[in-house]
Amino acid sequence: MPGRTAGKTPPEADLPEWQLARRGLIVTAAIDLLVERSYDQIQIRDVSQRAGVALGTLYRYFESKEHLYAVALIEWVRPMREPSPHPGKDAATRLRSKLHLLVAANKKYPNFLAMQHSLHASTNPLIHQLLAEYQQAGFDWLVSELDVLEEERARDLGLMLWGINNAVFTRIRLSFGSYDDAKRVGDKFIDLIAPELHEAEKSTAPADSAAAGD
Repeated sequence: MPGRTAGKTPPEADLPEWQLARRGLIVTAAIDLLVERSYDQIQIRDVSQRAGVALGTLYRYFESKEHLYAVALIEWVRPMREPSPHPGKDAATRLRSKLHLLVAANKKYPNFLAMQHSLHASTNPLIHQLLAEYQQAGFDWLVSELDVLEEERARDLGLMLWGINNAVFTRIRLSFGSYDDAKRVGDKFIDLIAPELHEAEKSTAPADSAAAGD
């Protein structure tokens, strides 16, 4: 059964609660299968069977395998994008913790990294829109610890770190690098900007303390 034409599946916001639950069941099944095997080894029928729904039902929510897995990618990382695991620490430590969490997740679930590159080859604008949302959400989550800096400076440094991560992850996918490389190179970049972050935090601390006292 072919996938549906772009734009024919209902937006998530328009679904009643029971349909959201069914849609979530399908996404969970897709994620579980990707943990077990590579994206190329998964058929859309495998997902419908794992979710316990008819293939036609699956296509009411997702127009294609690409569409389903672009949504699954966003849902997979959602729990990781909570606030910093070390809220009381300095900005450099919080940023480093997030970087390590990102590297650990990709190391533990390599099929998700490979799938992202497969989805980037899609010619469907919807897939690219979802991937852009995924990338932006990840970027915002990672670099939120740079908010102690001036806005343009924070964005520039965030783009540098994000670009470094993407480059190293691409090398890993092509078997030219390792996850240890990703962690080591990311740590070195954070070491370079840590003094700037510390200085920015020191300069804002008195004002914050006074405001808290008021």
